[in-house]
Amino acid sequence: ESTVRRLLKEEGVFKRHSSALKPVMTEENKVSRLFYCLDEVNPVIQSDGSYHFKNLYDRVDVDEKWFNLTSDGESYIVVDPEYEGSETETEDDEDIPVRRVRHKNFISKVMFLCAQARPRWDPHRNAYWDGKLGIWPIGSYKPAQRGSVHRPAGTLVWHNEICTKSVYRKLLLQKVVPAISDKWPRGEWNDPSVIIRIQQDGPNTHIFPTDEQWNNKLHEMGVYTKIILYTQPANSPDFNINDLGFFRALCSSYRKFAPSGETEIIRYFREA
Repeated sequence: ESTVRRLLKEEGVFKRHSSALKPVMTEENKVSRLFYCLDEVNPVIQSDGSYHFKNLYDRVDVDEKWFNLTSDGESYIVVDPEYEGSETETEDDEDIPVRRVRHKNFISKVMFLCAQARPRWDPHRNAYWDGKLGIWPIGSYKPAQRGSVHRPAGTLVWHNEICTKSVYRKLLLQKVVPAISDKWPRGEWNDPSVIIRIQQDGPNTHIFPTDEQWNNKLHEMGVYTKIILYTQPANSPDFNINDLGFFRALCSSYRKFAPSGETEIIRYFREA
């Protein structure tokens, strides 16, 4: 046994540490993050003279995410066929999963738009609301132009769609806003003092809160004074609950499902 291994394992001189990659923060980014945090402070002074952050019950986090069909180098735990323990003997050896793709650099994937709010108790439904507004695939099914060994011509095949400003605006208006209107706790939805804030990140494909088509459509839907849109600070994925942990939890769970194509990925997330 080497000296380094002994120092690492037995005497605890060394320890393992994982280092996560973080975005580069400019001075402008730091200032915007500071003002963002100050805006999230409740201006009401508590009895002990302190300030508390807002409860964020009025906020919806939206974000897009690519979900790959699979990834190279995944690990599985299977029963060792050479193990002869009496308590775990089985008649048949467990099969090792076999995964095949045409090319490791071009694995099938689907982009989703996710909208998530903070869970809470809903007295109107007398139940706990999980805050899940929805997760929607970005694309559509189209008939296959040609037949193959996998499916005949005319079979509906999933095609991803580039998320442009118009596509993103359409998703917000046709998916996110109706989901908020339908699933939001009725007591808060009917309270005119509650303004629901949709928080987005800031890529070029997203719309501005002053977008004319967005605001005109909100007027038509009768929710212009109920729902507002704003953008989180740049280089700050930790300000969005989807990036902060929800997407990773989804990845961990759907990997166990082992989908075989885009349709199974979409079906899993619709049932999740």
